[in-house]
Amino acid sequence: MNPQQPYQQGPQPNPAYGQQPPQAPMPPQPAYQQPQQYAQPQPVYQPQYMPQQPVLTPQMPGAFAPIPPGLHADTFDEDHNHTYTLAVLLSLFLGGLGVDRFYLGYKLKGVLKLLTLGGFGIWYLADLFRITWGGINAKDNDFQLEGFPKSNRIFKLIVGIVVGLQILMSVLIILLAFSTTSQLQQNAAERSNQAQMGEDALDASDAPADQADFPADDSVN
Repeated sequence: MNPQQPYQQGPQPNPAYGQQPPQAPMPPQPAYQQPQQYAQPQPVYQPQYMPQQPVLTPQMPGAFAPIPPGLHADTFDEDHNHTYTLAVLLSLFLGGLGVDRFYLGYKLKGVLKLLTLGGFGIWYLADLFRITWGGINAKDNDFQLEGFPKSNRIFKLIVGIVVGLQILMSVLIILLAFSTTSQLQQNAAERSNQAQMGEDALDASDAPADQADFPADDSVN
């Protein structure tokens, strides 16, 4: 037997009934080690964005009506210095005197409109339609008149009806004046004819009397 080799025992006999067999030795357990601490993740830089303004639609509360062409968005007269309703009413009832132009800040044009009585009616109608349809803004801020999105439809209808009635009345007045002038001319002509006939009748009645006053002259001759 090699002395370097460990002693090997022969086969072990079976344990008696009721006794536990010998257990093999447990392998040595490794020494307890603390869990490895991982480095904390560094915060990743994220760019900060400015909050976006909510987009207003006509269905959302507080949204404006669509802006007419030629006008800028978000340019309503927030100070309420010039209201759409008052501008339309002034142009409708006092536009011939240039009051609407004075109200919107166009003083020179207001004076010219006053001196020409609304440009003989043409300037009056042009400004009335332009103010009603949002074509003229205030001079000092160039903002759309306050209240235009809410009231423009009803005032367009009102102005259309009023202007139509004015045109109809103007046509009737012109026709009435023409017929009255024709009637007056006809009456004057009839009176002139009657006066001429009266003069002719008077001359005819005076002619025999003049001839009776000079019978001797004819006999002498």
